[in-house]
Amino acid sequence: MKNYILVGVAILLLAFAAWRLTGRRSGKLNLSRPVLQPAVCLNCQQEIDVERPFGEAPPYKCPACDQRTACPWWYCYDCHWRFVPELRKTEDGRVRPEGNPVCTHCGCANVSEWYPASGTQTPMGDAPLPHLP
Repeated sequence: MKNYILVGVAILLLAFAAWRLTGRRSGKLNLSRPVLQPAVCLNCQQEIDVERPFGEAPPYKCPACDQRTACPWWYCYDCHWRFVPELRKTEDGRVRPEGNPVCTHCGCANVSEWYPASGTQTPMGDAPLPHLP
Protein backbone atom coordinates (compact mmCIF):
# COMPACT_ATOMS: atom_id res chain seq x y z
CA MET A 1 0.00 0.00 0.00
CA LYS A 2 2.84 2.38 0.87
CA ASN A 3 4.41 1.89 -2.58
CA TYR A 4 1.13 2.83 -4.29
CA ILE A 5 0.98 6.10 -2.35
CA LEU A 6 4.58 6.97 -3.26
CA VAL A 7 3.97 6.18 -6.93
CA GLY A 8 0.80 8.30 -6.87
CA VAL A 9 2.63 11.26 -5.28
CA ALA A 10 5.45 10.93 -7.83
CA ILE A 11 2.96 10.96 -10.73
CA LEU A 12 1.20 14.02 -9.30
CA LEU A 13 4.52 15.83 -8.90
CA LEU A 14 5.56 15.01 -12.48
CA ALA A 15 2.18 16.15 -13.79
CA PHE A 16 2.46 19.38 -11.82
CA ALA A 17 5.99 20.00 -13.15
CA ALA A 18 4.85 19.38 -16.74
CA TRP A 19 1.93 21.76 -16.27
CA ARG A 20 4.25 24.49 -14.89
CA LEU A 21 6.64 24.12 -17.82
CA THR A 22 4.15 23.92 -20.67
CA GLY A 23 0.58 24.58 -19.73
CA ARG A 24 0.66 27.81 -17.79
CA ARG A 25 2.76 29.98 -20.07
CA SER A 26 4.49 29.64 -23.38
CA GLY A 27 7.91 30.81 -22.16
CA LYS A 28 8.27 33.00 -25.22
CA LEU A 29 9.50 36.56 -25.03
CA ASN A 30 6.68 39.03 -25.60
CA LEU A 31 8.00 41.31 -28.35
CA SER A 32 4.69 43.07 -28.90
CA ARG A 33 5.04 45.25 -25.81
CA PRO A 34 6.51 48.69 -26.50
CA VAL A 35 9.97 49.60 -25.21
CA LEU A 36 10.57 52.86 -23.32
CA GLN A 37 13.71 54.46 -24.77
CA PRO A 38 15.44 57.56 -23.32
CA ALA A 39 16.22 59.82 -26.25
CA VAL A 40 16.78 63.38 -27.39
CA CYS A 41 15.04 65.02 -30.32
CA LEU A 42 17.45 66.57 -32.81
CA ASN A 43 14.68 68.82 -34.14
CA CYS A 44 13.22 70.38 -30.98
CA GLN A 45 16.23 69.56 -28.70
CA GLN A 46 14.02 68.08 -25.93
CA GLU A 47 14.99 65.07 -23.83
CA ILE A 48 12.15 62.58 -24.03
CA ASP A 49 11.22 58.99 -23.32
CA VAL A 50 10.01 57.42 -26.56
CA GLU A 51 7.63 54.49 -26.44
CA ARG A 52 8.58 52.42 -29.48
CA PRO A 53 7.98 48.90 -30.79
CA PHE A 54 10.70 46.34 -30.04
CA GLY A 55 13.18 46.24 -32.92
CA GLU A 56 12.35 49.64 -34.42
CA ALA A 57 15.47 51.46 -35.57
CA PRO A 58 16.14 55.11 -34.73
CA PRO A 59 15.36 57.88 -35.29
CA TYR A 60 12.06 57.55 -33.51
CA LYS A 61 8.99 59.75 -33.71
CA CYS A 62 9.25 62.59 -31.18
CA PRO A 63 6.05 63.01 -29.14
CA ALA A 64 6.80 66.73 -28.68
CA CYS A 65 7.25 67.85 -32.32
CA ASP A 66 5.82 64.83 -34.18
CA GLN A 67 8.97 64.38 -36.33
CA ARG A 68 11.10 61.22 -36.75
CA THR A 69 14.14 62.92 -35.25
CA ALA A 70 14.46 61.40 -31.76
CA CYS A 71 17.70 59.47 -31.25
CA PRO A 72 18.83 57.46 -28.23
CA TRP A 73 21.59 58.80 -26.03
CA TRP A 74 24.84 56.84 -25.97
CA TYR A 75 27.36 56.74 -23.13
CA CYS A 76 31.16 56.79 -23.32
CA TYR A 77 32.91 54.72 -20.63
CA ASP A 78 36.21 56.58 -21.16
CA CYS A 79 35.19 60.24 -20.83
CA HIS A 80 31.77 59.61 -19.15
CA TRP A 81 29.85 61.89 -21.51
CA ARG A 82 26.51 61.28 -23.22
CA PHE A 83 26.34 61.74 -26.97
CA VAL A 84 24.31 60.96 -30.08
CA PRO A 85 26.38 59.26 -32.80
CA GLU A 86 26.93 60.99 -36.12
CA LEU A 87 24.09 60.36 -38.56
CA ARG A 88 24.08 59.49 -42.25
CA LYS A 89 21.36 59.27 -44.88
CA THR A 90 20.78 55.82 -46.35
CA GLU A 91 20.01 55.02 -49.99
CA ASP A 92 16.28 54.88 -49.22
CA GLY A 93 16.41 58.39 -47.74
CA ARG A 94 16.15 57.42 -44.06
CA VAL A 95 18.47 58.88 -41.45
CA ARG A 96 20.51 56.33 -39.47
CA PRO A 97 23.31 56.44 -36.91
CA GLU A 98 26.75 55.45 -38.17
CA GLY A 99 27.45 51.70 -38.16
CA ASN A 100 29.96 51.53 -35.29
CA PRO A 101 29.36 54.53 -33.05
CA VAL A 102 32.28 56.36 -31.50
CA CYS A 103 32.09 59.05 -28.85
CA THR A 104 31.68 62.45 -30.46
CA HIS A 105 33.39 64.04 -27.44
CA CYS A 106 36.63 62.02 -27.18
CA GLY A 107 36.55 59.72 -30.23
CA CYS A 108 36.83 56.39 -28.42
CA ALA A 109 34.79 53.28 -29.21
CA ASN A 110 34.20 52.12 -25.61
CA VAL A 111 30.52 53.09 -25.81
CA SER A 112 27.01 51.68 -25.39
CA GLU A 113 23.47 53.00 -25.36
CA TRP A 114 22.72 55.04 -22.25
CA TYR A 115 20.33 53.52 -19.73
CA PRO A 116 19.80 55.77 -16.70
CA ALA A 117 18.60 52.88 -14.53
CA SER A 118 21.85 50.93 -14.95
CA GLY A 119 23.59 52.76 -12.10
CA THR A 120 26.99 52.43 -13.79
CA GLN A 121 26.50 55.17 -16.39
CA THR A 122 26.79 58.57 -14.70
CA PRO A 123 27.30 61.24 -17.36
CA MET A 124 29.61 64.17 -16.62
CA GLY A 125 28.26 66.15 -19.56
CA ASP A 126 26.57 66.05 -22.95
CA ALA A 127 28.41 66.33 -26.27
CA PRO A 128 26.92 68.70 -28.87
CA LEU A 129 24.13 67.06 -30.84
CA PRO A 130 24.81 66.15 -34.48
CA HIS A 131 23.09 67.90 -37.35
CA LEU A 132 20.40 66.13 -39.34
CA PRO A 133 21.80 65.14 -42.77
